[in-house]
Amino acid sequence: MIARASSARLLVLALACASCVRPIQPAAPTSAVEPPQPDSITVGLWHMDESVGTRVADAGPSRLDGTCGTDVHPRFGRFGNAREFVRSLDSFVYVPYQLAIESPVALTIEAWLNPRASAQMGEASIASRWSDDVTRQSWMLAATRNTGRLLFTYLPEGAGAPLTFASAGLLETGRWTHVAVTFDGEAVRFYLDGVLDAQYATSGRIRPSGAALLIGNAFDTRYLTGFQGTLHLDPLGDSGVDASYDGLIDELRISSAARQDFPKVVTR
Repeated sequence: MIARASSARLLVLALACASCVRPIQPAAPTSAVEPPQPDSITVGLWHMDESVGTRVADAGPSRLDGTCGTDVHPRFGRFGNAREFVRSLDSFVYVPYQLAIESPVALTIEAWLNPRASAQMGEASIASRWSDDVTRQSWMLAATRNTGRLLFTYLPEGAGAPLTFASAGLLETGRWTHVAVTFDGEAVRFYLDGVLDAQYATSGRIRPSGAALLIGNAFDTRYLTGFQGTLHLDPLGDSGVDASYDGLIDELRISSAARQDFPKVVTR
């Protein structure tokens, strides 16, 4: 799972010198910031506004609706409601695979995050199309638990190992931050609160796969079961607890192009 790409990640983290790391300063309220809206390049947009039930509706054109695991709950969010995730096997939103979810040429993943503090090591998946099965690996956006550094991993379409890139800035716990990562076939770029944070040259395409989308976790979705009327992970199968995100996620949007215009909340 996430640990399988650790060697590539350590290489990237080693390249990020300590002088490049800038702690996030407290954000001033910005009334002009509004939730994202679907447009022609929207793959999926999950507002997370549902107050009851396990359905997470997609406001995008393909209606890629998701289903919550039993340990995900609605809470007050950055805009309306959000979803609260915890460290648990059953803390996830599952979006079944559809061809519309593939974006091999260009990609943007963005969301509002409010993580909880953690002294534990490891990586927490924010959104992923990734598992131990190499036929179900495309990309993953995660964050290191102890530092809050964003990580983006993708599998190149050609032969080769997964590539991982890291943000320079760190997420601050207990407050909302808009995060985004973009890929345009020539570079990976990270944005924090609308400001370009880090960029890396990389060329090629992202490998398409039959992987579903998981929000707030990463594991092999073949072990999901709807036994007893709820969607949960079979504990005898893949263990996703080491990849679970702890905190709130709101307004997750995936796009089939590299966006550049994001909510600017605070000057870094």
